[in-house]
Amino acid sequence: MADKDRDAIAATGRRVALVMVASALLSIFAPAIVDTLGLAPRYVVLLTLFALAGFIWCLVVTFKLWQKTRDK
Repeated sequence: MADKDRDAIAATGRRVALVMVASALLSIFAPAIVDTLGLAPRYVVLLTLFALAGFIWCLVVTFKLWQKTRDK
């Protein structure tokens, strides 16, 4: 594998890690964010769905990355 490919794979892995951490923090702090901003409780569900979308994106990108790097 070329160095350019390894750099791209590493960058994608870091991006996945950052999105995963952001999604986890959003899912944990969604109730506090909604309470602080004084929003309706339904926004907790909306923020949790955004976090879920982030987790699903991470799963898909990680699977594609694994498929790209495994030996054939």
